[in-house]
This record gives sequence, structure tokens and C-alpha cells, in this order.
Amino acid sequence: MEIIAQILSIIGMIGTVFAFQIKKTSHFCIMSIFTCSLFATSYLLLGSPTSAIINLVCAVRGILASNSKTNTRLSFGIISLVIIIATAFTFNGILSVLVCFAELVGTYAMWFATEIGIRKFRIFIQSPLWLINNVCVFSIGGIICELFSMASATIFWIRMTRKKKA
Repeated sequence: MEIIAQILSIIGMIGTVFAFQIKKTSHFCIMSIFTCSLFATSYLLLGSPTSAIINLVCAVRGILASNSKTNTRLSFGIISLVIIIATAFTFNGILSVLVCFAELVGTYAMWFATEIGIRKFRIFIQSPLWLINNVCVFSIGGIICELFSMASATIFWIRMTRKKKA
């Protein structure tokens, strides 16, 4: 089962890296649905239930955030509350808290930040917290994913900054 978990996490990592090169937020959110589902299955197989359930919530979050009719303050509040409740039901120490906080920040970014803002939140908060989790649960794809996600988000940020200056 661990080999399957690692393969799923590596496929999820590849999708995540490409997602950060997508400029349009709605397309970024749709790609997140796919990658979150892969990581959820991987974490479940690795015995990390908080990481798994949070990723499933994030898949739903991607659907809501990508649709202008459901991308409301109410849906932001509901998703944030579901993340907190899911963490409480699967609580497994400090890693659960780190994953919860990472995705609360990610939810905020998806609802209220610009394309560049989403990447900044990812570089400085989300990815470092997930990296700690992935090292502890030994998700090879997850570890590589967060390193590449930070690099990819940084490249996007630089690219867009240069584009604005030109």
C-alpha cells in the first residue's frame, strides 16, 4: 500500500507544480481539485487521517472557489469551519494543527488574494507547514511537492512581476 501511496503523491506533486504556472485563479482551483484528491488518497494509505480529510475538504474548496456564484464570504466561512471540525475529529497532535492552519491560510488566499497573493501565501506559510507534515509522515511525493510548489510559485511571482514592469 505504501508504494501506491507514494505513486499517488508523486502524481499529485506533478499536478501541483503545473498548477502554479496557471495564471487564472479559477483554472488554478480546478487543478487543485484533482491534486487534492490524489493526495487525500495517498495520506489515507500512509495513515495520516487529518491530512487525508483536509485534502478532501480542499477538493470541495476548489470547486466552490472556482465558481463565482459560490465564491462568497459565507462559503469561505463554511469551508473554514469544516476544516476546523475535520481537524478536531481526526486530531493527532501538532501535525493536525499545522495542516489545519496551512489550509485555513490557503482558503483565505483562494477567496481574497490576487493570483500573486495566492502564491505568496503558498511560499511563506502553506508549503512550509505541509513540508513539516510530509517529512513526519514520510510522503515522498508530498515532500518533493512542497519544495517544487515553493519554487514554482516563486517563478510565477517573478514572471508576473517582470511582466508588469515591461
